[in-house]
Amino acid sequence: MTPTSLWNSTNQAPAARLGRLRRLGVNVHLWIGLGLAALLIPISLSGALLVWHDHVDALVDRARYAITQGERSRRRRCLRARARRLAAASSL
Repeated sequence: MTPTSLWNSTNQAPAARLGRLRRLGVNVHLWIGLGLAALLIPISLSGALLVWHDHVDALVDRARYAITQGERSRRRRCLRARARRLAAASSL
């Protein structure tokens, strides 16, 4: 009489049992990987969008970041006025 155990409880050959265990392990690995990928891919994409938000926004909505000629000249005038005031203050 052969000893009985949980491993030998069926009448199947050990190679067939190992093949079934391997298939089970592969399927578990597959489904865990797909589940984690379903979580990690959106997290990665949203993180990349947060990092590149300003650049993506400038590409999508160019009118929002457009600078007209009047705004440029006004900025230059303000900078020149500040420079003159600083130069006058430092010469005192």
